[in-house]
Formats: sequence, C-alpha cells, structure tokens
Amino acid sequence: MKHRSKIGSKTGHSLPITDVRFVPNSHVVATSSYDKTVLIWEDPKTGRPPVRLEEHINQVLSLDFHPKRENLLCSSDGIDEIRFWDINRGSCIHIFQGASKQVRFQPLFGRFLATCSDNVVNLIDVETSQICARFEGHENEVQSICWDPNGIYIASISEDSARLWSVFEHNCLHELHATDNKFQCCTFHPKYWLHWVIGAEQSLELWNPLDTNKTWKFEAHMDAVSSLASSLDTEMIASTSHDELIKLWK
Repeated sequence: MKHRSKIGSKTGHSLPITDVRFVPNSHVVATSSYDKTVLIWEDPKTGRPPVRLEEHINQVLSLDFHPKRENLLCSSDGIDEIRFWDINRGSCIHIFQGASKQVRFQPLFGRFLATCSDNVVNLIDVETSQICARFEGHENEVQSICWDPNGIYIASISEDSARLWSVFEHNCLHELHATDNKFQCCTFHPKYWLHWVIGAEQSLELWNPLDTNKTWKFEAHMDAVSSLASSLDTEMIASTSHDELIKLWK
C-alpha cells in the first residue's frame, strides 16, 4: 500500500492514465495520460519523483518500450503523432505520424512497431520510421492490438470483429465477427500461443482461429472489459474492467 500511495501522489498525472508498460526485465514503468505527459517511474524504494516527458501537444494515448533497446520508448497521441524518446536523456529523438490509439513493439526483435489509427493497423519499420504495411478490413475503429510472443502475428480488435494478420505475408489470415458482445481488447493465451483471449462486454472469449470461427465464452466482469495482459512466466492472464476490478485467470 505504501508503494501505491506514492504512485498516486501529487507528483503524478493530473488526468486519467491511458497506458502502462514495464521496461524489459526491470522494475521501472512508464505511464501515459490525458494530461499530455509520459512519466517514467523508478523503483518506489528510491523515493525519487518520476521523470516527466512533456513535449506532446495532445492527449497521450499509448506507449511501449523497445524489447532490446531499453532506453527507447515510443508514445502516441490523439493527433496521430508518434514520438521516440531516449529515456536516459529524457528527450524526444524522433517524431513521425501513424498512430492515434495504440503502439506495440514487435516482441523479441523490435524490428517493427505495430500501431492503429482509425480502422487501420500500420506496421512501421523502426529504423526508417516508414510504414511498410497497412492492414485494412475493419469497418469500425481498431480498439486494441497485440503480438504473439514470437512476433509473427498481430491480432487487432474493433467492436465488430477480430482479425489475425501475418506480419511477413502482409495479409489477414483469419477473421471473427462479434455477435451479441462488442469486442474491446485482446491478448495471446500464455500457454497455447495460437489461441487468443478477447475482452468484450462483461465476458472473455477464447478464440482458436486455426480451428473454428466460434469462441468459448465465459462471464468475467460486471462491466465492459477494458484491458488484458498475459504472463508467459506464470501462464496467467490479467483482466481489468470498468467495474473497477482486476482479475487473474489461469
């Protein structure tokens, strides 16, 4: 509880937090917020205030750390602007366009950055900052994207559908349409990597795109599921919801 009170102190964000990510193999985390800032939080035991990155001119909606270059942080905001930061220097080193909703580096290698803007998923070459593929097909705005642990596939979620894309073939491999529940978010299954977990309105749905266009559905929350995360080490899935609960599943 002592650590939590420090995270929520007056030195933190002044508006709701939109995303949180760990530095790989570290206790350091970064958070983004509607207050247009990114904060880098060290281990609470140090007692030091967070490092503030303040150059965005719009609400910061997402962020992620490069899996190999631990000083490289990416953030995106509400006007499609993407910024690369050197967190050792606390400065922005590059600005380009291509994401308004979410950004996620390719696991293991970090060669690509997956982003979503409106109803399109962009695949960006990290070295050149150029879009090398555009995945189109969603009718509604893409709410969430995630990689498989090997960095070969990207899953994308809009309220009406889920799609699985091949990074190297640049095409949609599988599509699942939402029925009575609007899709909100997704993550890979930590044990069965070709299975995906989709968060919807009050429920979780397990989807094996190679086997069927149907899902296994089970009730999870009293309100819409807002985010999902997987742990390869524990083979557990965490879900958060607008019902203000965090749940762990195995």
